[in-house]
Amino acid sequence: MDLNTVPEPLELDREGCLRLADSLPDTPMNAASIGFLREGKSRAWVAGPIAGFRAAVLQWDDLPEDLVGFGTDAEALCALLKPAKGWTCIDVEGAVAASLGNLVTERLGLKTHLHEGVYYQLLNPVKVIRHPAVRILTPADSGLVDKAALAEFKRNGFDPKFTSGAGVGVHAGAVVDGRVVSFVGGDRVTPRYGDMGACTLEAHRGHGYAISAASIVAGYLQERGLIPTWSTGVGNPASMKVVENLGFVEVLPRRCYVVIER
Repeated sequence: MDLNTVPEPLELDREGCLRLADSLPDTPMNAASIGFLREGKSRAWVAGPIAGFRAAVLQWDDLPEDLVGFGTDAEALCALLKPAKGWTCIDVEGAVAASLGNLVTERLGLKTHLHEGVYYQLLNPVKVIRHPAVRILTPADSGLVDKAALAEFKRNGFDPKFTSGAGVGVHAGAVVDGRVVSFVGGDRVTPRYGDMGACTLEAHRGHGYAISAASIVAGYLQERGLIPTWSTGVGNPASMKVVENLGFVEVLPRRCYVVIER
């Protein structure tokens, strides 16, 4: 095969997504993607065979605007963007971001800019921070998310259906006046890592809810032998501060978002 010829994008079925999950290295950067693939909550396209692919692109069901790309072949990654619909950015290895951005502009006619992503892991035991409003959330607490809160959570890529903690995953959050206003989830897991994500309603930020909930979830994951992970963009210093204050350390090299300019 001519190595300069990019194979046609292949969308993976359920079995293919499971094989792709098995082929991705178990790293802090990949934990969420592996979890979504195994749960059947992500579409995926590859260029070339699943094992040894030239490129792969994922579109998570919970956050379809943000794609995740694997591989350093900019041509192949660009080709895989065409079948994905409704995306506004793609998270890729930093080494390929600039080349991919140029191709997206040249081939797809979309102007882009780059935005660094920051990934963290927690290697030391976490110190749990207690807050009177923060506790473990259960599926019954989903009824405490009103329509306005649900809309804001979904805009940030979260659809809260709180796990009970009986399995691997767990959620913790703040309940204020009978309403869930902040939560941290840890329900995307691999054999080594537990990926965490957080969302606090804008009107309720700055009260220490997120750091307390994050410490509870991180402790839960560590009790199960998992390494907690966290990701955010450099434009979100509040998120970075939460995990850095809990002892999370950055994982290098950084990945990078290729973002379509509106």
